[in-house]
Amino acid sequence: MTQRNRQNTGGKQQPLNVLHLISSRGLYGAERIILNLIGATDRSHFTPSLALLQAEGYPNMELIEAAQAKKCARACHHLPEMD
Repeated sequence: MTQRNRQNTGGKQQPLNVLHLISSRGLYGAERIILNLIGATDRSHFTPSLALLQAEGYPNMELIEAAQAKKCARACHHLPEMD
């Protein structure tokens, strides 16, 4: 990663934003991997966010709550799935 890839504010580099995007109907393997990535993220270099594509009629609040428990720095978002 080069200096120009990171914002520099007053001599202090700002963490890069990282968005994890998933379509999910439950808390299974892929979801657990994303939660592990969020939990293991070095917050001095990266700011993790989670966006969840909401399966029709099935909001996966379990994943959102688990991400918030991992201190997901950005609000976790439900996005409607595209047709």
